[in-house]
Amino acid sequence: MQTMEAIAQRQSCRAYTPEQITEPELTAVLQAANAAPVGLAKYHEVKLTVVQDKAMLERIDAAGAAYFNKPGACPTYGAPTLIIVSAIAPTGPRHITPHCNAACIVEN
Repeated sequence: MQTMEAIAQRQSCRAYTPEQITEPELTAVLQAANAAPVGLAKYHEVKLTVVQDKAMLERIDAAGAAYFNKPGACPTYGAPTLIIVSAIAPTGPRHITPHCNAACIVEN
């Protein structure tokens, strides 16, 4: 599949099966994330956190439901794996760079 074809065919998914992704699949996703362009080569300003623990995912869902004031909401949609992309919040003239870098990672 060509790159533009893959981009044109992608779509959002909010229906997940309970099966865990395989280690090679997770590795491929993380490799794609790590191949994203990171401004000023500041890789230390972004972090990828993989969550696969069911109890932790339930706690994240509960916190999200409370935050949005929607009891019973399931912000992770029951996905068995969650990858959190976080960035530091620096100040100064380039304060937005880590957030842009995180967006590039998510795009990949």
